[in-house]
Amino acid sequence: MSAPATGWPAGSSADARQTRAALLRAALAGLREHGLRVAVITVDAGDEDLARSCRLLGFMHDQTDTEYTLSAPDGVLAGNGTPGKEHR
Repeated sequence: MSAPATGWPAGSSADARQTRAALLRAALAGLREHGLRVAVITVDAGDEDLARSCRLLGFMHDQTDTEYTLSAPDGVLAGNGTPGKEHR
């Protein structure tokens, strides 16, 4: 079983979800203690457990970023974000 980029095991157990939620709550409490009233978090869309935990804590979905990769018939990667340069 591979781990997602967050380092949490895929198919997280109830204990892992509870630990993650507790860490998020503690982080938010720390921000609140320092007078901050707004928090922003970036979540990998593939990490459904983290996205769910954030929604349950009151975070709202703001935007979804999508990356497209195009390849030419000869295998040259196009549209890599660097005009005039191609990757092989």
